[in-house]
Amino acid sequence: MEAMVHEYFQRVLTRADGDTASRILHPSVEHRDMVRDIGYQGVREVLEYVHQVKKSYPDLWVEATEFGPAEGGQAIFAAFEGLATEKTPLFKGIDLFRFNDDITRITEVEVYRSNWQGAKGHQERKKAVANGSNGNPAPN
Repeated sequence: MEAMVHEYFQRVLTRADGDTASRILHPSVEHRDMVRDIGYQGVREVLEYVHQVKKSYPDLWVEATEFGPAEGGQAIFAAFEGLATEKTPLFKGIDLFRFNDDITRITEVEVYRSNWQGAKGHQERKKAVANGSNGNPAPN
């Protein structure tokens, strides 16, 4: 399970790797953001979400830092940290990953995080991306 969660953070979220997503995520995976109360259903929607995030934050990286078992071995908590850009603060949080019966695919991801929404300039970058910019400040 830990190896699959590492792949989720390093290859799916950080690199937007669709092949890895298709291999480790169950076709009807549920991805729920518990902070913003929104969700995505299925590999395609999860990848669309990841691509949207990567448009705003092309240098985004996220990695798992600690693990804890949950729900009798069918789930795992993963503490994580990441960076959206060089100019934003480190964000941290915990995700709960649930797996299918034979632990070969992730069936649910519940995302909890600390200061992602509070990252300096987040709302401005979202507006800039919606208007066709990459959302990053112009170089000085």
